[in-house]
Amino acid sequence: MTDLDIPWIRPELAKPSPYRWQEGVPDNPVGRFDLNTLPLNPSWWPGIARTIAAQSVSAYPEADYAELKRAIAGYVGLSPDHVVPTAGGDEAILLTAWIALGRGDRAVVPRPTYQLHATGARMTGADVDLVDPLPGLRLDLATVTERAAGARLVWLCSPNNPTGEEIPADAIRAISAACPGIVAVDQAYLEFGEAADHLPLLDECPNLVIVRTFSKGWGLGALRAGYALARPDIAGSLDALRPPGSLSTGSALGAELALRHVDEMRRDTAAYRDERKRLANGMRELGLEVVGEAANFVLARTPWQGDDAFAQLASRGLVVRTFGHEPLLADCIRACVSVPAENDLLLAALADMLGRPAPAPHDPTVGAGTFGRGALIERRTKEKIGRAHV
Repeated sequence: MTDLDIPWIRPELAKPSPYRWQEGVPDNPVGRFDLNTLPLNPSWWPGIARTIAAQSVSAYPEADYAELKRAIAGYVGLSPDHVVPTAGGDEAILLTAWIALGRGDRAVVPRPTYQLHATGARMTGADVDLVDPLPGLRLDLATVTERAAGARLVWLCSPNNPTGEEIPADAIRAISAACPGIVAVDQAYLEFGEAADHLPLLDECPNLVIVRTFSKGWGLGALRAGYALARPDIAGSLDALRPPGSLSTGSALGAELALRHVDEMRRDTAAYRDERKRLANGMRELGLEVVGEAANFVLARTPWQGDDAFAQLASRGLVVRTFGHEPLLADCIRACVSVPAENDLLLAALADMLGRPAPAPHDPTVGAGTFGRGALIERRTKEKIGRAHV
């Protein structure tokens, strides 16, 4: 019996293609640059954590998430019937695939991009039409528009992960007009600024779904809270498919209370954005080609294949993201921004590998409001957590 002959499993799922986390993380404590999450808890988190800890855990959460819907609606400037709370942005991605696709349908996904867009479509039995990039890894949006005709789902990501490319509003309008199905725009990194908010396009594009998360700019990755935004007819269909209670009471309440701290979130994301620019400039100073940068991550080509770069950095106690599933990025590493001292360690390690002088270390007076709180920096492995004061 082969992998594809397992009689109890749908053929398209008998040989699964799961989301690929960074593989080979050492068991000893390491600095993590691979997860695209923030290295510090938000300054306002302790108060929210105490509120969550006081909640009952014996009952299911309220299944309609009415309070969270109202809080998100107030934040984005829509009515609650446009809002679908989800267990992270990933659940919104899967729900969108479920309402759009069936076996034999076609989903269009430009590459390179977030792996779950294609994986979620394959889970439905749909055919995935991958659109190769233009030179320089630019997304081929003209070809995406052509192939949108007859497609039941088109995935876009703005800013794109991992290349950082922003997709113009005019391109989304054209793709939405060409597609008879749903066009979904993943804006997980929107809170970091610099990319346009495509929410106004809901007025023009009735088949549009926008996906967001509290895991990135809000710094709440462990809560697994996100949401989809769409016109009420689509939002209602997404909401009906969401498993009851998929967000825990703590996740829903944490996200709701986080929305009271918009100003602090924007201050922190500005600091991380500035630190990302310093990290990218340091890589350029070392002679690496920065392919893309946006939000809290930098994608750079190296003289090594990804596995080699990973191994050399891991031996120095640092873990970056490589792309074994994506041949287009075989010589690339992606580094998410950590605190300045950790970013200095990464630049120094790359300098050592390249035989070049390390870039100047950070100025400790810059970004002190975000990075100088005396918080604990966690140096994580897949099994253990080690901590060091900064």
